[in-house]
Amino acid sequence: MPQLDTLAIYGGTFNPVHAAHIELVRQCLSTFEFEQLHVLPSYLPDYKATPVAAEHRLAMLSSAFASFDRVMIDEREIERQGVTYTIDTVRDYRAELGDGAKLFFIMGSDSWMSFTEWHDWQEIIQLVNVVVVSRAQDDGQGRLDVAQMNDELAELYRHCVCDDVTEFIHNTAGKVFEFSEMAMNVSSTQLRRAIQGGLPTHEWLLPQVKAYIDEHKLYRNDE
Repeated sequence: MPQLDTLAIYGGTFNPVHAAHIELVRQCLSTFEFEQLHVLPSYLPDYKATPVAAEHRLAMLSSAFASFDRVMIDEREIERQGVTYTIDTVRDYRAELGDGAKLFFIMGSDSWMSFTEWHDWQEIIQLVNVVVVSRAQDDGQGRLDVAQMNDELAELYRHCVCDDVTEFIHNTAGKVFEFSEMAMNVSSTQLRRAIQGGLPTHEWLLPQVKAYIDEHKLYRNDE
């Protein structure tokens, strides 16, 4: 990995990658000016619902982000296989980048609400800054509600939250920023069902991704 000053990690199943994933990456690159953003597909065991071979998810991701010169598809969790904790991946990145690099982890608000249940979550926040993505409301404001957080999470949020983008991006780790994006009401689960039912998906799938799905007859036997 080249020496970087700022790098963001965006993980998920991407099963399949769709317009909301792509738009979030675009907005994050524009807002935070990361030198690189690594899209990190997670390993899906064979027993997982709607298993799709990792090679297919990687191919769709590579196609979807081909025009993004600051985006890389990182295969480490797929190559690792088995049970993977976020802390394992974060430790890898921190070791590769060094203590002085600014490392960011992008997660959804649902994941944030369960963050204190994650394995070694206290160490995670010591190693990265967290971008919590919330769906913007009509007034453009986010919707994270401290009153809905458990006591540990609420204390962490109050201690680590940063409201200023410029200040946030100059921290190596330990800060939390709520990033409100305009809602794109789609999920991979909805898209898989739409594909199975022969419903239109052109609004949410890039043409090259849809062509790949059709060519390889993916998601034809969904839940």
